[in-house]
Amino acid sequence: MNSVNHHYIPKFYLLGFTSDNGRIQVYNKTYCKFESDKHTPKTVLFEKNLNTIKMKGKLTDDLEKLYGCIETRFSEYVSLIRNREINDEIISKEGILLLKQYIAFQFWRLPCFDAYADEYMASLDLSKFGEKLIINENYVGKTKTIKEMLKSDSGFRHYFRCFILPLISFDFTLKDDDLSKWKYHQINDGVWNNLPCSDNPLLIENFTEVHSFNAKIIFPVSNTQLISYSPDAIKSRTFDATFSTKLCMLIYAQANKYFIGTNKEQMKKVIDLYENIPIVDAVFFLKKDVFDSL
Repeated sequence: MNSVNHHYIPKFYLLGFTSDNGRIQVYNKTYCKFESDKHTPKTVLFEKNLNTIKMKGKLTDDLEKLYGCIETRFSEYVSLIRNREINDEIISKEGILLLKQYIAFQFWRLPCFDAYADEYMASLDLSKFGEKLIINENYVGKTKTIKEMLKSDSGFRHYFRCFILPLISFDFTLKDDDLSKWKYHQINDGVWNNLPCSDNPLLIENFTEVHSFNAKIIFPVSNTQLISYSPDAIKSRTFDATFSTKLCMLIYAQANKYFIGTNKEQMKKVIDLYENIPIVDAVFFLKKDVFDSL
């Protein structure tokens, strides 16, 4: 093994939220304070040995290396977006498939979904896969071995969660009208033009419908760009400062522990605005306002 710090948010993704000096601001929600002004994408949003498992009696970081392999294609695609080399490359069937795959892998990779992942795997009916999927020379749907391993082998369970669940739990079907459901947006209203992100970066309208892509999704790609999805055709619109403000507050609200961004002063304003919303269940109303704009 030669790796210890395993990111659950890829470094290439976090690069889109750095300042010109390559640093990134980190607000710790647990301690209600900003961390030192020395962080870079390399030093945030990781856990030690997160993807280290025991295989045949020996510890291995092969899962971390596998993430490195699949991230290459995603990284290239995100670079196209950030460099504005978008046109047909993003809102094309190939681009949409990459977006769906990225969302699926990122979703199951997040530590904030640990409890949900355990519950999901425990209730998963593997028999429906029949002979469609093979793991360790076993048909997933026709053997009890896989189910037993999910219960007794923590290393296999982590592997299954990271690399099998994204493939079997999300619908990657490309439909004829998908091209009208995904949109690229440039956020540059002159006031809130530094979108933040967090350790829970996918904004999802309806958690239970995301696997079938029957829920609206907002995916910030950089501090000035985002991709949005709606099961219905998305309206063509330019987002104003009101939308950007609410979006920033929603990103902060759903952060599990770490709120990340480029501009510390703007992040402070976002936090202050959210914490002083004079209504109960502010997240519910923020989500409604933001997703109703799509």
